[in-house]
Amino acid sequence: MKKVLVIDIDTCIDCGVCRETCPFSAVVCAPTVRHHYAILADKCRWCAGPGKAPCDVYCPVPGAIVPGTFDETQELKFVSIP
Repeated sequence: MKKVLVIDIDTCIDCGVCRETCPFSAVVCAPTVRHHYAILADKCRWCAGPGKAPCDVYCPVPGAIVPGTFDETQELKFVSIP
């Protein structure tokens, strides 16, 4: 299991700051109606984890970006909080 950061869709306000600050272009527009952004698990590099990753540091909403895991054998590229 790989450590990744995940956007909590119930907390996120869809401002896009995470997308602008990710050095790995791991944050993309999600193919959903309500939620506009998602973190691609195969591109997320953890960036030293919550509170240190640019997407989390610059996010204006505490708790919108949280730790998650990704099983690299899965084909699913978008991850969410279980």
